[in-house]
Amino acid sequence: MSWTWILLATAACVALKLAGLLVPERALDRPAVARVAGVVPVALLAALIATQTFVDQQQLALDERVVGLAVAGVAVWRRAPFLVVGGGAGPPPPPGGGGAPPGGGGGGSAIFSP
Repeated sequence: MSWTWILLATAACVALKLAGLLVPERALDRPAVARVAGVVPVALLAALIATQTFVDQQQLALDERVVGLAVAGVAVWRRAPFLVVGGGAGPPPPPGGGGAPPGGGGGGSAIFSP
């Protein structure tokens, strides 16, 4: 990706932010606008979570991420503390029943694998 596209995207974001500040206050006071503004962030976050959980390289993926999402959903439903929700839905233990992988180092997420 070139710097031109990054700078263009940055300018577009700033322009969109400024356009939002220029909306008249009377337009924002409408009840319909308030309802939509309240649900749009929740809908976008739910779509992001669903996409990251169920899609892998443009294909449906039903793997350990689905189990993690289910565990997190049950923990939230039971009003568990945030650390319990995140810890319960975290990465699974490494294959082979735990312990350090060959060559030492920590186990867990593939993000930190050598």
